Amino acid sequence: MSMSDEIGALVLSRSGVKNIRAQALKEGMISMRRDGMFKVKQGITTPSEVIRNVFHS
Repeated sequence: MSMSDEIGALVLSRSGVKNIRAQALKEGMISMRRDGMFKVKQGITTPSEVIRNVFHS
């Protein structure tokens, strides 16, 4: 995720994670879960690998 001016301002103002995530998604960030599932469709990884890395960090 790139740190844009808008995201930086949210961080500095101690805005909640929900607001920062919403802004990042608005700016084009792809979540690990979505990217992982895309890679499953491409045959690069498995669903269990995605689950292990996304939900058990």
